[in-house]
Amino acid sequence: MESGEIRFHDPLIVFEDGQYYCFSTDTDVLGVQRAVSTDLLTWKLIEPVFSEAPAEVRRHIAPISPGPYIPAERVGKRSFWAPEIVPWGDEWRLYFCSSGFGLSQSMIGLAAAKKLGGDFEYRGDVLKTYDGKASDGDWALRFSAPNAIDPNVARDRDGRPFLIYGSFFGGIYIAPLNDEGFLAASGYGQRIAGGRHSAVEGAYVIYDKEADHYCLFLSRGSLFYDYRICVAYAGEITGPYVDSQGLEMTDLDPVLQPGDKIAGAYNFGLPGCRGFMAPGHNSVFRMGDGLYAVHHVRREGIRQGSFLQIRRIFFSSSRQIYLSPVPYDGTVPLPCSEAGAALPGNLSLVIHDRFNNGVNYGRRFSPAALDLRCDPAGHCGLHYGGRDYEGRVFFQNGIFYLSVINAEGECIWGQGCD
Repeated sequence: MESGEIRFHDPLIVFEDGQYYCFSTDTDVLGVQRAVSTDLLTWKLIEPVFSEAPAEVRRHIAPISPGPYIPAERVGKRSFWAPEIVPWGDEWRLYFCSSGFGLSQSMIGLAAAKKLGGDFEYRGDVLKTYDGKASDGDWALRFSAPNAIDPNVARDRDGRPFLIYGSFFGGIYIAPLNDEGFLAASGYGQRIAGGRHSAVEGAYVIYDKEADHYCLFLSRGSLFYDYRICVAYAGEITGPYVDSQGLEMTDLDPVLQPGDKIAGAYNFGLPGCRGFMAPGHNSVFRMGDGLYAVHHVRREGIRQGSFLQIRRIFFSSSRQIYLSPVPYDGTVPLPCSEAGAALPGNLSLVIHDRFNNGVNYGRRFSPAALDLRCDPAGHCGLHYGGRDYEGRVFFQNGIFYLSVINAEGECIWGQGCD
């Protein structure tokens, strides 16, 4: 199956022996989906990690039930979600989860292999959670306990490994791991974001050495329409994680919804442009001298069928994270000085307002109206809505793009138009 037909969900990309491997939630095959590519554009499915569910998974997770979108061949089997794979000594360690949709009857398992395309040996369960009964006032308990899904492994500045995991139910948790890759202590660890069934999941942590702080990515909202990627920062890997407005990610205020929104549903509203919605559950990988966010996304108005996008990660002067407005397509973005092109007559701007989580449509502005200023390297500044923004401008495939962020963490994407 080639890349145009492959569906990706919760994607993670790693590189080995001249090939990129994308591990993702089961969408086209059961057993932890694997695909390979040499250019990050054309993908081909290979054998999944598991030919059958390990015994521990079968004991803890109920088989897939019939449903309107469940193919007959999947009924009675178990699926695997949100894989995380990390180099560890002389092997690759794979963390995966299995669960029932909308339940906290979940588990995170560990497997290992010498090669990404090879056979993985199941090492055992890392963490299990149990679904409470919604009766006799148990709702509060059910939605405050953690859910063993969406694993991510990150190391602190001293190299110590931690497991980050969790979802809607009890929020996002962090717990230390031992050298064998299992929990170093009993219990669930500590909560670093969300809780009480607030819509957060898909956490991923990286260490920014230049700023000497940790960056927590997570996704908010519904998988099918208002999913978006948010980010916050902490001086220690265990938190507290705080966004650019000073809001802690454990703040459960339903209106504030902390986290800098760095990607959401958008449509530049220009001829030939497609709209996208529900970008989310990102991972991060390094290519060349830059970092890239890997996430799934859906076509505007089409809830079924998610696919892969890869976006360059930028850092502001204060080390805030923001993303490229255009996905990676194999070409090299050029600053205006190298592209030999002038600024466009107009820009279509998409404002990633954290309080508008539907599709944000482009609004037209002239560069002069925004006081747009650019240097030869592609760094820029502009003024909009009484606030100053900084970021990048570049040409990709002859089209002008802009991405900026302000001190409060609000991001704007732009595309040139006449």
